[in-house]
Amino acid sequence: MLYAHEVILNELAQGLRSVDEGVEWFKGLSEGDQRRVLHALVLFCGQARAREEDVPESIARSGIRPTHTPAVMLTKWRFGMEALPAYELLTLNA
Repeated sequence: MLYAHEVILNELAQGLRSVDEGVEWFKGLSEGDQRRVLHALVLFCGQARAREEDVPESIARSGIRPTHTPAVMLTKWRFGMEALPAYELLTLNA
């Protein structure tokens, strides 16, 4: 059974929802739900067999600046985004 956030993540991955829609959806979640979504996203990346060479394109497509903590974590192949401080959860290009 898929949870609502898993369906939305899947739709984003398939291009059925725009990145802007995804950002607005994520911003509207509680901090706890944001952390759950990030945890699910890490699991999905593992299931999809994401590789280190996928990171630069992923960062570019996400709209996250390469210098923001989540992007730096990805380049170092570290996936603890759900444990970031709350102010780091929404570090997107503005």
